[in-house]
Amino acid sequence: MSQTGPLPRLAERRVAARIEVELPARLIAGDGRAYAAAIRNISCGGVLVHLAAANAAALLPNTAREQPRVPVGVRLEFQLPAAPHDAPVAIDCGIAHLRRLAADQGAMGLNFRHFHAGSEHALARFCAI
Repeated sequence: MSQTGPLPRLAERRVAARIEVELPARLIAGDGRAYAAAIRNISCGGVLVHLAAANAAALLPNTAREQPRVPVGVRLEFQLPAAPHDAPVAIDCGIAHLRRLAADQGAMGLNFRHFHAGSEHALARFCAI
């Protein structure tokens, strides 16, 4: 028996609306190495960054690590355009997903876990604009 009605819509997992931006950023791995990235959209709960495929591979260790089911974490740092003289926003993030855009380019979704020193308020003000 085939289903004739429309397929059910999947639930939206995002709580906050995304704002399209183009902001340079740094992703800092647990070992302290920093990698260049570009924020493409942002909300109060997460970001989508574009980065070199080689950098994505360096940030995501293989599954042979000690605790393969523990999410990989990174620190995201970037400067808000509305506050160029303020301290950079710094947020500890979990890697939610990774997709390949081209042979040398990837997109990585990050969800926010912990905001450093006023970063949450600065981001909330930016997202309210």
